[in-house]
Amino acid sequence: MELNNRIAALGALGTQLMSQGGVPENVALKAKVLNPWFTVENVQKATIEIAKAYLDEKKLKAWLSDYTSPKSESPKNVGLLLAGNIPLVGFHDVLCTYVAGHKAIIKASERDQVLLEYILSVLGEYDDQSQEKFEFVERLSDYEAVIATGSDSSGRYFKKYFGNVPNIIRMNRNGIAVVYNDTSEERLEKLGKDIFSYFGLGCRNVSKLYLEKGFDVQRIFAAIEKHRDIIHHHKYKNNYDYNFAMYLLNKDDFLTNDFLVMRENEDIGSRIAALHYSFFDDRPAIQSELLAHKEAIQCVISDRPVDEFKVFDFGEAQQPALDDYADDIDTLEFLLEL
Repeated sequence: MELNNRIAALGALGTQLMSQGGVPENVALKAKVLNPWFTVENVQKATIEIAKAYLDEKKLKAWLSDYTSPKSESPKNVGLLLAGNIPLVGFHDVLCTYVAGHKAIIKASERDQVLLEYILSVLGEYDDQSQEKFEFVERLSDYEAVIATGSDSSGRYFKKYFGNVPNIIRMNRNGIAVVYNDTSEERLEKLGKDIFSYFGLGCRNVSKLYLEKGFDVQRIFAAIEKHRDIIHHHKYKNNYDYNFAMYLLNKDDFLTNDFLVMRENEDIGSRIAALHYSFFDDRPAIQSELLAHKEAIQCVISDRPVDEFKVFDFGEAQQPALDDYADDIDTLEFLLEL
């Protein structure tokens, strides 16, 4: 199928998802049963965000206009080992493989497969050849290239296991926010979305705050108060209770507002229902600090630029565009050069 026809099919898919408010309720409920973190609200939110950001014909054409045609006229079998931490988290890899003209051999997370299967079935209504381009498998085999996402430990294994073929291997990364003393209360309120969207499970969720020296941490608690209801989700509450108990037992210094634990800590990654923070003196200092930890950072949230990072405004951590590639590795370029 020609690229323009694939773009049209993706646009039609996006229009349908938008018009029906996401996926059908029975699909959302099935996803929730398989993964209790996938509330119906979050499933529909993720689906609509994908439709708006990834499945708009004008955006697709603008994105693809920066690329040349595939160097090889022979489609490849591309193994996709997808994560399942938030709804449809692996969709961008599937999309890139499809527009590049390859076949996606998909090892989906069992926690997220039902949503992807539904969306690809709808795509088949607009591209009757698309079903030949997707195959769900229990174990990857017969692949000529691989894109795999996992933890740091599994990522090291993936690098060895898939080292004989072209590959992209992604490991743990997190979102961070750089907050200045004059950062507005409006922006701090939006920061709550970056912390709590999808319960903080995404690699783009903010897990660490870099606060300008003199910043009052209580401003963060005041700004995120509207997210208090998150504590009523039983799995989130279990994580909060565990963090609270462990910090007490270890006699750690920490702050809490009864639904989030904040602790001064140099680590970028933090547990669910916990947030790390540290202080910096000035912009040169924070820029040096972030560059030193670049491999651990997925995205930066701030109201000022940071050298060598694309910076997102507050509230936009979970709104990546088509060209906001995970780990800053151009997935589509990799696929087009196979």
